[in-house]
Amino acid sequence: MSVQLPLNWLFDEFDAIVQRSRDGQRGTVVLYKCKKCEVPVFEHKSRARRHATLQRHRRYFPTDISDTGALSESDAKIHSPRRSSSAPPSSPRRPTSSHSRTPGHIAPLSGVHRANRDTFTGGRSAEDPVYHAGLDSESDTSESEVFNVGLGHGQDTFDAVHDSLPEDLPWSDEDGSATPTDTCSSETSESELGSDADSETDPGETSSDPASSARTAREQRKRGRCTPYPNMTWCILDIMLNLPRHPISDELLKIFLWALKMLGVKHVPSLKALRKFQAKLRGSGLFKKDRTVISVVGNHFTQNSILKSIMLDMANPEVRRHLVFYPEEPVNGSSELRHSWKWFQGLPDAKLTPMWAYRGVHFYIGEAAELVNGDVVIPLRWFVREGAMHMFYYRAQMSEDGRYEVDASKRLRGPASVLQKNLPQLLQSGRRLNFFYNTAQAASTACAMPHNLNKWRIKAAGRPCYAYFILLGGDDVSGNRSKTWNKHWCFYFCAAGLPLACLNQEYFVHYVSTSQHAGPVEQVAAITEELRSVEDTGLVCIDVAPEGGGTPGECLMLPNLFVGTGDGPWQSELCSHSGDNKPCRFCDVGGSVKERSSDEGFLAIMRTGTQREPNKTVEQIKKDLSLATKPRKGAEIERNQQQTGVVDSLAQRVIEELVQKGKSLFEEKDEAGKRVHSNVAIEVQLCALQGERFKAGDFLNPLLSDQAFDPHLDTAVGRLHLVLLGFTKYFWSASLPVGGGKKLSAKEKEIVERTEAILRSLNQDGIGKHSLRPEYVIQFRGSLVGRHLHSIAQLAVFLFAHTVERILHNVWIHLSRLCALLYVQVIKDMAEHKVSLIISLIHPHLIRMFALEPSQRRN
Repeated sequence: MSVQLPLNWLFDEFDAIVQRSRDGQRGTVVLYKCKKCEVPVFEHKSRARRHATLQRHRRYFPTDISDTGALSESDAKIHSPRRSSSAPPSSPRRPTSSHSRTPGHIAPLSGVHRANRDTFTGGRSAEDPVYHAGLDSESDTSESEVFNVGLGHGQDTFDAVHDSLPEDLPWSDEDGSATPTDTCSSETSESELGSDADSETDPGETSSDPASSARTAREQRKRGRCTPYPNMTWCILDIMLNLPRHPISDELLKIFLWALKMLGVKHVPSLKALRKFQAKLRGSGLFKKDRTVISVVGNHFTQNSILKSIMLDMANPEVRRHLVFYPEEPVNGSSELRHSWKWFQGLPDAKLTPMWAYRGVHFYIGEAAELVNGDVVIPLRWFVREGAMHMFYYRAQMSEDGRYEVDASKRLRGPASVLQKNLPQLLQSGRRLNFFYNTAQAASTACAMPHNLNKWRIKAAGRPCYAYFILLGGDDVSGNRSKTWNKHWCFYFCAAGLPLACLNQEYFVHYVSTSQHAGPVEQVAAITEELRSVEDTGLVCIDVAPEGGGTPGECLMLPNLFVGTGDGPWQSELCSHSGDNKPCRFCDVGGSVKERSSDEGFLAIMRTGTQREPNKTVEQIKKDLSLATKPRKGAEIERNQQQTGVVDSLAQRVIEELVQKGKSLFEEKDEAGKRVHSNVAIEVQLCALQGERFKAGDFLNPLLSDQAFDPHLDTAVGRLHLVLLGFTKYFWSASLPVGGGKKLSAKEKEIVERTEAILRSLNQDGIGKHSLRPEYVIQFRGSLVGRHLHSIAQLAVFLFAHTVERILHNVWIHLSRLCALLYVQVIKDMAEHKVSLIISLIHPHLIRMFALEPSQRRN
């Protein structure tokens, strides 16, 4: 009696053993036996389902046999076990339905989903006379009959049914109730999923009892794709309650829950149970992102884990499909961060993505690889050009002694698709590999022994390995809704591998931390500490969309800081730069006021000074720390900081403490009026105090020791603060009377009215969506923001053509050209673009600006 199983049993064959009940009651007992495994017979359907789940025999849950009524007492006249063998079998019951029944036929059920219409009927129709005759004719010694249950539905049949369902909705019955596929299990109890009553337990609660822990583990396996939620209903409700900018009150949530219950939705929780489950879920390790941090200074603040945010990015298909991990050589112009010089050439090879997967083979940098023509090369870095992967590499040639000589004098480049075998394949083939470099310098900078496996290949253990670069941003904002300033230092970050169109969207930006007390360097110290915790091991993530396609799986991420954004004072603090006589955080240009006021000093400002280096900055900080251990050196330290422009906010705490301590020890005197401590004794005590402070924590800016991030070069210039809120706003106030609460004169009112009339007459089609409303701009001319000033910079050439003096109008001409080049979307030729900025616009603009305001030369 071999019949077809329903669709949700999929591709496995089970033996259904129908036995008479042994408890003296009329009815049958159905046992399950897996044909694929040598296991005992399962007495319950749930155990068979659990076995099939663990062995991965099928994806969905079987339909209960008792649902069909095929083996119920009303349909099958089965004698009691106490019936004697001599008793004649009862007459088989004839079909009472007009529907034609044939052996092996699966009776359709009305009003249910197609997946439930293919219901197991025990091999034959319950009303088939042959079925009843077979049951009634069994002997006493043979109490059971084995029905061979085979799989009649093939892959094509299942795919046709599965494809007909919408991908974004769960399978459900026609009456709207969820099928076992939509929930965790058809047998999940009400107490497990949360009842309608306000219970004191929640589904995620665990116990220290081993039996309870095992039961919880089994329940989690039942949940399937809804983990860690009990079912899809709980999952969707939690998503609704966590939508950004759409808060739902408890009163409104009660209405939603009541409506769901009235519509017959299964497993609707109570408000108390749902809120308790959410609180426990937020505190679990899976969703908990925040951690409490105590800085070296002693300030407490809370920080969201950057590593957890990276894991969420890799597991989010809406974010992952935009992420790139390889630099791209700009061919048709530079428009993305992956086109930048730093990513393409500036970073060391070891800081970039070390692996590239091609045809299922992982190639790593620093390892020997074979080309299709048999040559041996050593890849150094990967990059994309015109959509195809390319590589920089060294070529290795066979020498007379049988070793490979690596020619490190030429850094070659070519397509990576010519690679055929990686190092493990070469070693497995028994090929003898022995390398030496033709220069000692190359051997120290590159992989000295290309026949050794890359360390990331060993740590990745077959998983893909990518470098994840971080765009770190921060600013000081007010925590008050009123205009009263209440400074908070905040940090955010997003993936540098995202397109610029995504970087401006809130969805792709992650909040990191904020504090009123912990400054930027204190918070960034906690950020770098977390990133360095996985510097040697990597971060294991779930890649929902692997490179080149494939099924989701684990990958190894190597997170590093890429660039920092913010206003000038913010970035100067991250660079341990104070300004003063050296106002530039990139180089040492500047000098005293007297030096900058001279002709030579003014021309020196127009030229690039010596570039600042992190190691030299650290040396200057340590020099000030060493000087602070000597008594009465506070004034000298202050002069050094003004001359060099180097002040570290963390080290300054120790310096001030040492200077104050040295001053108090120096002024301490005995009863006779003599000094108690000598200079040597004071220096010994101050050195001991300094050692205690640095033993408790590193009071140095951690960005100065980062190998992939140079704070002097990687803190980008902000166009908003420097150009729009700086130059443009300054000359806007110089060209138009702002007022500032004072009553305007008749002449000033005439200038304002004339400017408004000219602005109304201008055609603003050229500035697109940034068009201005003349009445708004003129009325609030003293409180304009960046987007207004951006448009004003383009219109000021025409707006002030007849209202300002000639020299100021020339400044507007060059400023408008400068803004046009700074805000260009695609840079075709970077070298030509920089020449146009520096020589053609920046220098003439500065010269005309100083000519307009001579006092600028004295400041």
